[in-house]
Amino acid sequence: MAEIMFPSSIQIILFLIGFYILFIMILYLLKNKNFFNKKLKEYTRKTKFYFLGAAIAVYLQYLAMSFPLSARIGQLLWELMIVLSVIILVRKYKFNLKTVFMLI
Repeated sequence: MAEIMFPSSIQIILFLIGFYILFIMILYLLKNKNFFNKKLKEYTRKTKFYFLGAAIAVYLQYLAMSFPLSARIGQLLWELMIVLSVIILVRKYKFNLKTVFMLI
């Protein structure tokens, strides 16, 4: 029977660095595009710390191979970041649900 091989920590870190570089490049290319009469930078600028929290949550979920509890913590953190960013956009910046739907 074949043995399951898990990626090493350095492979996970390199993958995440590559993923986030690609993600930032896509955001940079789309920052002046309009979505529901608002530019993408209007969405991201107001919730940048929540994006950072969600990125940390994804990293915690990759650590779940070594530390199973980090998967639950990462999932809760990710959900909390999404909920808080929606609340901030709707209450403070008067976004409607149609524009918030763009984030999903």
